[in-house]
Amino acid sequence: MNIKENISLLEGEELVTVRAHSIVNYIGILLSLANEVGMTHDNLVDWVQGKYEEKGYYEQWSNLSNELKVENFVKLFIRGRNLLYDKISFKEEEDMYIVITETWYEKQLPESFFFFDIDPSDFGSYAANLAIQNAKKIGIKMTIEKEDGLEKAYIFK
Repeated sequence: MNIKENISLLEGEELVTVRAHSIVNYIGILLSLANEVGMTHDNLVDWVQGKYEEKGYYEQWSNLSNELKVENFVKLFIRGRNLLYDKISFKEEEDMYIVITETWYEKQLPESFFFFDIDPSDFGSYAANLAIQNAKKIGIKMTIEKEDGLEKAYIFK
């Protein structure tokens, strides 16, 4: 028997797109489940953060990041957005970092949005709220605005 290892039916941009759609689909399913059991977005964020807190995530993250807390958070935020979106730009200003992301899920609805009745704006507000609350947990001020298919995250130094 001839076993082939490390095979993939997807490569390059197609692989990135399929991964992003898969992640967004699972987040959409999670949002649907939360809605079905009567949870708000805030309840779901609290639940996610509670699980992280139980294991000491935020405390450990702060200890490891000490002086570079904001810079490390910006890297983590961009890395997370890279998993979901193709086009991301970054700008550093005197008092903040700005991460601009082109969202795609309003124009190309992921299948879970259809099958699980998820509104794209609900997904966007949940993703933004989770990021903002995670930043807050580690002592970082962050705001996110959404307009015309762009998400603008302001992470303050």
